[in-house]
Amino acid sequence: MTPRMSSEQRREQILDAVLEVALERGLAVTSKELAAAAGVAEGTLYKAFGDKESLLRALVAREGRRDDAVGQWIRAGGAEGTSLEELAAGIAELAILQYRQQFRMLQMLGSLMQQPSHEDIAEFDRMLEPWIEALDAHRGRLGVPTARAAAMLRMLVIAACHDGGWGIPMTPAEIVHVFLHGVASRAHAPAAPAVVA
Repeated sequence: MTPRMSSEQRREQILDAVLEVALERGLAVTSKELAAAAGVAEGTLYKAFGDKESLLRALVAREGRRDDAVGQWIRAGGAEGTSLEELAAGIAELAILQYRQQFRMLQMLGSLMQQPSHEDIAEFDRMLEPWIEALDAHRGRLGVPTARAAAMLRMLVIAACHDGGWGIPMTPAEIVHVFLHGVASRAHAPAAPAVVA
């Protein structure tokens, strides 16, 4: 006999199940569609969340708290022994997946998102710490301080993976190339600008 789920486990299971339909339909999604995606009765949704908006707000809040995929990969040893090119590619691939999901959430459910708090912004900054530590192994090849290189790589990824009409879709390989070599041909590349510490 399978043990009963706690109410929190049930809520998490429902949120997992409704993520895709919520991202596809946004605020237009119906309670009936959410219940069908979760494989439960509408009454179960209401019991677990109160109403559709509360469910969607819980989904937005949970997705906003997701651990940084790049940081997880680095902490698990995925970056050990990689070349700078391999490291940048690994970071770009994982970050693109995560940021695309977050941009979809913003597009479809953005009105339910809260203004980021100072703690949220500080956490976004802290998420770069593993990137910085991994890139630091290659600091001799970087033309800027490691923290700045990590921030630049993240900004390239963010700009490159936004599907909402701004930004330029780029592959991880293109991101790595721009990150490591810029866009100017070597023959026409100016001297590097002075580094701002």
